[in-house]
Amino acid sequence: MVREEARRHDAARRDAWWGRAREAALLRERFGVQRVVVLGDLVRPEPLHFSSKLTLVVAGLAGYSYELYTALRELGSEPDIEVRRREELSPRQE
Repeated sequence: MVREEARRHDAARRDAWWGRAREAALLRERFGVQRVVVLGDLVRPEPLHFSSKLTLVVAGLAGYSYELYTALRELGSEPDIEVRRREELSPRQE
């Protein structure tokens, strides 16, 4: 029963995180990003945990800015959102 409850909680948390990822698509409009892809904890089959992050890989972002992180913070504090530029990924991460 505890395992079933944990599975339901994880499913609800994942749904909320996917909603946050869709909201973060504002990167495209506001910051001229060409593409946003979710990578990392959210797409792995393991349950999310206290140190999980929502990792967004963006293509076409000229550079990181205070305005970018302010916009992401305005979406809320959960989950912690990490932005990675596609150009900075290693071939193994792509």
